[in-house]
Amino acid sequence: MKIKNIIKINGKELNIDNKTIKFKYDIRDTKVVNNQVIVLLSIPFNDHEIDNIYSVSLDGKIKWRVESLNLINLNGENLPYENMFLNN
Repeated sequence: MKIKNIIKINGKELNIDNKTIKFKYDIRDTKVVNNQVIVLLSIPFNDHEIDNIYSVSLDGKIKWRVESLNLINLNGENLPYENMFLNN
């Protein structure tokens, strides 16, 4: 029997079972993929933060953050991610 994790969002907090992960910004969206929660943060327009996608394991540890757009696109006209989709 497989146990299903309980995942809840409350503003800047991601709750996985009894573990809470706090982010600097509100959570806009989440997707569960391969035993991890992909988190998209909502960045205010007046903020310069652009690297706003994280992976959190089901045991509540941040595994990675998206590669910096400033390293990919050096012209400095980068914006944060606004949405995310899964390809099946």
